[in-house]
Amino acid sequence: MAKVGGVKRFSFLASLLLAASVVLSPRAAGPDDEFIRAYIQITQADNLAKSAQNSSAAAKYQEALNTLKALKSGNPGWKTGVIDFRIDYVTKKLKALNVSNPDTPTTPKPAVFDAETARLRISDLTRRLESLENNLTLKDAQLKEALAAAAAREARLRADLEALREADSASPSPAKKRASKKPRVRATAKAVKKKARLTGASQKPKGTR
Repeated sequence: MAKVGGVKRFSFLASLLLAASVVLSPRAAGPDDEFIRAYIQITQADNLAKSAQNSSAAAKYQEALNTLKALKSGNPGWKTGVIDFRIDYVTKKLKALNVSNPDTPTTPKPAVFDAETARLRISDLTRRLESLENNLTLKDAQLKEALAAAAAREARLRADLEALREADSASPSPAKKRASKKPRVRATAKAVKKKARLTGASQKPKGTR
């Protein structure tokens, strides 16, 4: 199988070399040579069209068409059916490419307006807009609620702070508390001493002076 494939590739290369040698030969070109030239031009144009090089493909198809027409007019009785088939093939390719002049760019076809597609698109965009508006309204309400809660917390904190300040100003300081305790302590000490003297006097034996 490998040997057969190699033979086929060799035969194909040999055919191409033979065709090139015929085309490039300096001798006078006959109808066979002109047909091979047109065939090579058509092959090149097909490859250009496959790679989306439409302008270059159209130019090469035009060259092939000119070659075939010259071949037909110069050799009226030579393989008329084959030449007409190739001329018809090349003409259809040129029409498919929509290029009357290879140097003139093709005019793009206008887009077809589809009313149903446009209506569905507008409807979809309307639904999306409504959904965005609803989300925006919800977010706005949530923001207002959060701001109100924050304001209420701030008011409570201010009230608690003011209450603490009032309580602190109403209660006496530690120095005043210590100063107010000293007279009570002195009075208590005097009372204890006085009681002790009274108790000692009452316990003396009678007849003693």
